[in-house]
Amino acid sequence: MWYLIIGIIVIAISLFVFLDAKGQKEEGVVINGVKWATRNVGSRGRFVAKPEDYGNYYTYKEAKEACPKGYRLPTAEEIKKLAHTGQPRMKNGVKGYEFGQGENTIFLPSADSYIYMEYLGWRKLSEGLGCYLSSDWIGSFDTRLSVLAFGGRNYRASLEVGASVSAGHLDSCRYVLRCVAK
Repeated sequence: MWYLIIGIIVIAISLFVFLDAKGQKEEGVVINGVKWATRNVGSRGRFVAKPEDYGNYYTYKEAKEACPKGYRLPTAEEIKKLAHTGQPRMKNGVKGYEFGQGENTIFLPSADSYIYMEYLGWRKLSEGLGCYLSSDWIGSFDTRLSVLAFGGRNYRASLEVGASVSAGHLDSCRYVLRCVAK
C-alpha cells in the first residue's frame, strides 16, 4: 500500500514540475539591442504558452509587478526602437503585429484593452486594438504613460509610436503585457 502512496506522490510531484515549467522557458529575441520576451504575461510572474495568446490583463499598478523574474516593462525608448520594425500579421488566426527582422521577430497579438465603467463593469476600449504599456511617464507633469498601440476596429496598418494613456485612467484600464529582459 505504501508503494502506491509513494508512487502517487512521485507522479504528482513530476506532474507539478512539468506543468510549472511547461511553456515557461523564455529565451527572448534581441531586436535593436533589446531582448524582448516572445510571449505575453499570463498570470503574475509567468508567460503564456504561445506567442498569439493574449495573456492576462493588468492595470498599470499591477503591471509594475507582473513581469516574470529577470524581466521588466519596456521603456518608451525601447518601444520606439521596436515600433519601427513592425507590420500587420495573422498568426494562427490571431490578428496582431510582427516586429523585428529575419530570425529575430516577435508577434504581439491585438489583444484589446479594457476600461472599468462604474455602472457597466469592464468594457473593451476598442475592438482589435493592440495596446502595450511601457514603464515611462511622459508629458510636462508626468501625466501620461507611453504605450505601443496598433490595429483597431478596421485593423488599419497603423502604429502609434509615443501614444499615451492619461494618468486618470491607469487604475480603471487593463492591458496585456510584453516584457523585456533586465
